[in-house]
This record gives sequence, structure tokens and C-alpha cells, in this order.
Amino acid sequence: MMDPDVENLVTTADLEAFERDGVVVIRNAFGEHWLESLAHGVEQNIRAPGPDATRYTPEGAPGKFYDDYCNWQRIDGYRSFVFNSPGAAIVGALMGSNEVRFYHEHVLIKEPGTHAVTPWHHDLPSPRNGLPGQNLDNIILRQCPHSVSRVEK
Repeated sequence: MMDPDVENLVTTADLEAFERDGVVVIRNAFGEHWLESLAHGVEQNIRAPGPDATRYTPEGAPGKFYDDYCNWQRIDGYRSFVFNSPGAAIVGALMGSNEVRFYHEHVLIKEPGTHAVTPWHHDLPSPRNGLPGQNLDNIILRQCPHSVSRVEK
């Protein structure tokens, strides 16, 4: 399956919503092969966690709640997504920029039936990392349905 044409993917309405709201949902932006590549990357990441990996599920508790980040240089599926998927072109179109710089990926896995509560957090881009500029954007990809009912408040 080919990736959608970015020029047809990011509409004028998307640009207006992004400018107005700071967020926009673009559905079906990535072909199935990108989702499969990322899924294989996640499997590799779980088998060989990076130095920043955290398992939130207590030993013996049901399910898995795991996160890790900054592994794109060692995991082919992540690296290929960063450099070859339409992600950078989409972000560039939304920012009105010909240049996009990648900072890091963050993988968060919470299996159904996991009792561990998700700690309160936000998914907003943050200049606290010392990155220059005002255009700090996230691409958030969900690979399965989820519910917000288990979020700690």
C-alpha cells in the first residue's frame, strides 16, 4: 500500500485548525506498512529495552505497562519511519516549514487488563529540553483502541 500524497493529506481545513487549536487529527496518514514496521520495532524494543525503559506493572500483576524512548538510532523500524515515512512532510506542511528536525520517539505500551494506573502527564511539546524555536510538534500514533477511563486524576 502506498502512502497517501501529503499534499492531499494536509488540507486547508487542517492547516486552519492547527493554527487555531494547535492540534489536528489526520486519519490514515500512514500506510499499513509503516504501522507494521513500527509494531516490529516495538517488539524489538521490548525484547531489548534501552537504558531509559520503565516497567510500571508490578511483578506478578496482570498485563504490561511499559515505556521507553530515544531508541530510534538502534531500532530499524523506528529509524526508517523517521527518515522515510510521510511524518516529516506532514509536520513540515503544518508548520509551513521546509525543514523538520527530529528529537526523539517515545513508546508507551499498556495492555488491556493492566491494573496499573497511568500517571498524570501531558503530551504537549515542551521547550524544557533546550530545543530552540517555537515550532515543537508531536506525532502521536495509536496502534490499537484505548480508553481514558484508567487515567489517574
